[in-house]
Amino acid sequence: MEINKVYQGDCMELIKDIPDSYIDCVITDPPYNVGKNIKNDNLTDAEYLKFMSQIIKDIYRVCKNNASVYIFCSHKFMSRIDCCLQDSGFNVKNRIIWVKRSGSRGTKRGYIPEYEPIIYAVKSNKYIFNFDKVRVEYSESSKNRKDSYNKKKGYYWKPNPNGKLCPDVWLDIGQLHYAHPERMIVNDDTAIETQKPLKLIRRIIMASSNEGDIILDPFMGSGTTALACQQLNRRWVGFEIEPKYVALINKRLEQNNLHHFSNTLLSQSANAESLISVKRE
Repeated sequence: MEINKVYQGDCMELIKDIPDSYIDCVITDPPYNVGKNIKNDNLTDAEYLKFMSQIIKDIYRVCKNNASVYIFCSHKFMSRIDCCLQDSGFNVKNRIIWVKRSGSRGTKRGYIPEYEPIIYAVKSNKYIFNFDKVRVEYSESSKNRKDSYNKKKGYYWKPNPNGKLCPDVWLDIGQLHYAHPERMIVNDDTAIETQKPLKLIRRIIMASSNEGDIILDPFMGSGTTALACQQLNRRWVGFEIEPKYVALINKRLEQNNLHHFSNTLLSQSANAESLISVKRE
């Protein structure tokens, strides 16, 4: 299977072409089975869980022994997808709570949903986790906290200049609103509702992979996983069943390549001008 390419088709069939123990990390945002007009999003609960169980088994097969998996899911099916992962052989490390600050419409029959679960699982205890790459900012109280002596460990605590270790509740990355410049629009002027922020996917990739690793996204949607991989020097494979989304992904990646090429030329031009100025002096 060719690397750095999005394949149009059903992931259940396409994943069969990936060799065993080939993928370093999986990041995916599958249908939530909430009745949207997309494939596998309007199933019975039993049908949906059978579908998710099978794709998770396939993911386990293609993952290397040190691979990690991140699956976005709904509140309703979080616990059952968690069980599917464990039944397939994965070890669930965290149920990450992404607080989206979505501004969802209110309801008087329950609490307003403000978060989305991300299940983080690993295939073995040899998994990659680059904790220093994903540090986050300290709270204001921690920033203002005076150095304190830890009697048990025998040293003064000081905040790390690069930030604190990343917790499993993510408060610092909001959902993309409809007017956000990052938001992708398909050819019928419809926004991709489920598009995830680039910063969110970049954090996952930096934490659980290294440069040159291969990332798989079986439900590619707007192509944010592929774009983040491009930016972070990871290789990738993506599947997307909707032809219009595949066209959108390819266009998005092409624009990113042109932007990168343009910035490189500008940087080289600036360096050349600097050298000429030095020689003149």
